[in-house]
Amino acid sequence: MDMAKLRGEAPPPLAGLPEATSEPTLGDALQTASRVWARGGGAASMVSAARRCVSFLGPATALSALTGAQGFALRDALLAANLSDSTVINYQRAFHRMLQLSGFDPPGWPAIPSASARRGAAPSTRERAAVVEWLCAREWRATADLVLFVAGTGLCADVEARRGAFSVQLGAAEDWLTLAGPNGRDVPVVDPEARALLRSAPRLRAMRDHSYSGHVQRLGKAAKALGFKPRHTTFRAFRSLYRQSALQRHAGSRVLVADFVR
Repeated sequence: MDMAKLRGEAPPPLAGLPEATSEPTLGDALQTASRVWARGGGAASMVSAARRCVSFLGPATALSALTGAQGFALRDALLAANLSDSTVINYQRAFHRMLQLSGFDPPGWPAIPSASARRGAAPSTRERAAVVEWLCAREWRATADLVLFVAGTGLCADVEARRGAFSVQLGAAEDWLTLAGPNGRDVPVVDPEARALLRSAPRLRAMRDHSYSGHVQRLGKAAKALGFKPRHTTFRAFRSLYRQSALQRHAGSRVLVADFVR
């Protein structure tokens, strides 16, 4: 006879089962999000994407236990499932939105690529070389260096390259920039000209000391003199060369370059 049952005592938990917890879990977050999404259109696709992500991490995982490392593990699991880049991005967005609906945003979570905006054709390395040569011939080396810097690092010319705070870790095959601030990230640098610039403190200082408006004016004069299309010779356009290079190194995967390309 079960004496504990006669005395009204709760039976002991079964061996091997997870202990009950009052903390919200991924399973709870999925249920919350499902109810919210059911009120609007597209609920089925969002729930399906979030559910697949939950299955990788486990529905019993507490929200408070999520870390950036698990975010990278989830991303790698989705990529290993032979899903397209766009599908991986949609799954990541659905999962992240699911967490937000439960009032949780994991620290250190990997970046999710934004939707590609329609842009004109990017400049070529030939155009970059011609602009740099023209600027150097007029002894505007600081502006030429800013062109090389944004093309080799992908940093925003004014906010990040000129005024931003970053540290440099030099290496044998590649260097790394660590940026501070709201868009903080670690950026690999493999371009030889950008790496040479990182090793020259006087050139970096001159590049940052010259006004941004002055850099822009010089670049505009170079475009006009060389007969290049203005949209091909902006700092934003030259910055896109870094994205092109990063995509080539990572087999065209927008997901893999999202952590260091903005």
